[in-house]
Amino acid sequence: MATMKNDAHLEMIRMERKLSPLERDLPSALKQVNDLCNDCGACVKNCAFLQKYGSPGQLAKELANASAANLSMAYECSLCGLCTTLCPQGCDPSGMFFQARRRANRDIGDDKRHGVLRNYEAQGTSSRFTWYALPQGCDTIFFPGCNIPGSRPEIVKLLFLHMQQFIPKLGIVMDCCCKPSHDLGRTDFFREMFGELRSYLLDNGIQKVLCACPNCFKVFSTYGDGLETEMVYTLLDEKGLPHAENVSGEVCVHDPCPLRNENEVHDAARSILQKKGLEISRQRRERKKTMCCGEGGAVPCIAPDLAKKWSELRVKDIQGRPLVTYCAGCALFLGRHTPTHHVLDILYKPKETLEGRVKPAPSPITYWNRAQLKKWFQKNLPAKIERERSPQYGASNEGAGGAGFKGALYAFAGGLLCGFKKIK
Repeated sequence: MATMKNDAHLEMIRMERKLSPLERDLPSALKQVNDLCNDCGACVKNCAFLQKYGSPGQLAKELANASAANLSMAYECSLCGLCTTLCPQGCDPSGMFFQARRRANRDIGDDKRHGVLRNYEAQGTSSRFTWYALPQGCDTIFFPGCNIPGSRPEIVKLLFLHMQQFIPKLGIVMDCCCKPSHDLGRTDFFREMFGELRSYLLDNGIQKVLCACPNCFKVFSTYGDGLETEMVYTLLDEKGLPHAENVSGEVCVHDPCPLRNENEVHDAARSILQKKGLEISRQRRERKKTMCCGEGGAVPCIAPDLAKKWSELRVKDIQGRPLVTYCAGCALFLGRHTPTHHVLDILYKPKETLEGRVKPAPSPITYWNRAQLKKWFQKNLPAKIERERSPQYGASNEGAGGAGFKGALYAFAGGLLCGFKKIK
C-alpha cells in the first residue's frame, strides 16, 4: 500500500514538473511541499534563508494562511533551486517560494525596494537600447542579454564576428528577456513583454536563440516554445575558439544557478578553460549542486545579509584560488569578495584577465557602451528586418518617455566618464 502511495506521489511530481512555473499556482505548490516534506534538513543545512525561517514543510503550513505582507518573506529566497535539487522526497520548495512571490505581487503590488532593478529592466527593453537586426535568410540570432553588452561591448562584437564564420546569416537581438519581472512575480508584465518578443522572432522565421546570459537561457528554454535555445559556450566548444594565447594555472569554476541542470554547458565551460591551458579544481558545491552567487532572486535589494552569506560560502570553498564563471552577474557580485573572472574575458584576453588587468565597465558607463554597441550593429550588420522596441513596451510601470529620458541621461553620464569612447 505504501509503495502505491509513493508511486502516486512520484507521478504527481512528474506531472507538475512538466508544467511551466506560470502554469502552476500557490495552493498546488503548498500542497506538494506539505505532502512530501519530512523535515529531513537536507535543504536547511545548505541555505541561510531556510535556516532563518524554517524548513519548507513548516513554511508551507505557515504560508497557507499567510497575509500578502507575510508572503513577501519569499523575496528573501534566492530562487536558486538548490533546495529542490537536494530534496530526497522530490519537493520543490524553490517553486513554492516563487508562487508566493506571484501571489504577493498580485495582492500588494511592486515593492519600492526593487525599483532600481525594475528601472534596469525598463532601460533594457526601451527603444534607446534595443536593436533587432535579422539578415536575409536569418534563422539564428545572438541574444547577448543586458549585462555583457554594457560591461564587455568589445567582446560582444568580437564574439558575434567569430560566430558569423560558422553562422553567416547570424542575426542580433539586443533586448531584455524580462527575467527580473518574472522572478519578482510580475507575471502579467512578463507575459506581455516576453510573449511579444517570442512572437516577433517566430513571425520572422527565427528558429534558434544563442544566449550568453544564463538567465536569458533559462527564460527562453522555459517559455520560448518553438525556439531552440543554446548557450554560446557549447557552440564555441564544438565549433572552435577564437585565436588567443594560452595560459597556465589552476582555477575553480562557479556554475550559475539558472544552469544547474545543464550538464552540457558545465562541460563546455570547463572544456574551454582547459583548451586555454588551465587546470580545473573540483569543488563540493558545483555543477548540479552549485549555489547562488548571492545576487539571485534580487535578494540583495531586500536582505543583503542573506545574499552575502552565499558569497562567503563560495569564498570559503575556493580557498584562495582564482574563480571563473560564465555569468556576468555572478562575476560582478562574487568579484566584490574574491577575484572572479568571466570565461569570455579569459577567451579573448587570457593573460591580462588572470593578472587582474581586465576590468569590466561599471555603471553608468555600461549604458554608454550599450548605446555604442547598438550603433556598431546598425552600421556593420546589413539586415532585411530591423527594429527597436516600440515605446509602448518597456516602461515597466514608468512612463515610456520617463524611461527613455533616464536612459539618455545614463548614457550621457557614462560617456562623460569614459571620454565618449566609441566602438570601432
